[in-house]
Amino acid sequence: MAGAKRGPIRRRPWLFAAQKLIFSKIRERFGPNLRGLVCGSAPLAPETQDFFAMLGIPIWQVYGLTETCGICTMDDLRIPSEPGRVGQSVPALK
Repeated sequence: MAGAKRGPIRRRPWLFAAQKLIFSKIRERFGPNLRGLVCGSAPLAPETQDFFAMLGIPIWQVYGLTETCGICTMDDLRIPSEPGRVGQSVPALK
């Protein structure tokens, strides 16, 4: 979708039918307890994050060098994540 304007997913009219007929069935297969997914091994394609957003399942991206430390950056769980980026630096623990 190079050059296309990305609007809020919920405002796209064709998604209404998909929400009722397809996406609700996919969400049922995941079960009622899934609140979100964490991706931390490689950059996640924005299209993949958009797909799960359409399902109503947020994906939080994290970054960290596993061989030297834990998580360095992470999406803020309190706000919707932005596809294609990893959130702010994780504050230092005292």
